[in-house]
Amino acid sequence: MLYKVCKGKDIDNNTMKSFTIGPSVDILVGKINYKMFACINSCPHRAALLSKGKLKPSDNRIVCYMHCFEYNIFSGKLERIPNK
Repeated sequence: MLYKVCKGKDIDNNTMKSFTIGPSVDILVGKINYKMFACINSCPHRAALLSKGKLKPSDNRIVCYMHCFEYNIFSGKLERIPNK
């Protein structure tokens, strides 16, 4: 199914916003370097809200706030695990 949650002009460049679809699906919509993305608002590692993280536009990545894992926002690939 397709859901319209916002217009491209509603998201500023290099920012993101979360939206709830139906009773319980939380998605994240954003824009990096003027390219739109959308994904489930949940880190695959520990299900932390990605909307609490930060964007790294120079790398096309989102950084999870909980453990600092970095994912490519366009491919979904895990690209960095911090050494802690």
